[in-house]
Amino acid sequence: MKKTYSYLSISIIIIVAILIGIIVLHYDALRSKKGSNSAYPISNVTNAFKALLLKAKNNYIKAITNNKSWSISIDSKFAKELVTNATVLGKNRLQVGNNTYSYAILSLFYNGLKVYNASNASVDGVSITLLPRNKSITYTGCQPSTYRVAVGHNNYTFTFFFCGPAISSYSLYTITENVTNSIYFIEIDVEPWSNLSTVDFLLVKEPGNHS
Repeated sequence: MKKTYSYLSISIIIIVAILIGIIVLHYDALRSKKGSNSAYPISNVTNAFKALLLKAKNNYIKAITNNKSWSISIDSKFAKELVTNATVLGKNRLQVGNNTYSYAILSLFYNGLKVYNASNASVDGVSITLLPRNKSITYTGCQPSTYRVAVGHNNYTFTFFFCGPAISSYSLYTITENVTNSIYFIEIDVEPWSNLSTVDFLLVKEPGNHS
């Protein structure tokens, strides 16, 4: 009987390990731009961005309405305001509450298909670059993405960790970096993991806005 339980435990561990491996590979493939075809013409990136933000807002409202706040992870007050109260004014301009921002998309996938992906972007004199990953280091579970933001003569570097197994358990997941002086870099991930919608973008507050 003990041997039976032992074999069963080993089998469960192997199955769980395989499932986690599949999730990690799926997310890493998505993040490394493998096997994705464009879902929209480049001219319609703005429309896909609007659709993703709407999906994020709907998932937020659904979770709160159904008392399932555990199914969303929003890491900052700014990200919450963005998800619930953002209006895309057009290409490269976005309003959040009473403030207007210029934005630059670095990566955008919608329903698992690549809409736009680049290693660098810039807006209003601020540029961001996705730095090459150190290929000599093997990562499991969470994949790091390191970015450098140039603001005038100053450079700021930070790292996001993309954790497929963790994100897959949420219907909405955000990561926020307040770079400096109302400059933000945001990642928004919207379920389901098998058909993920995700966007990474830089936000720069326009002059004359509220603090």
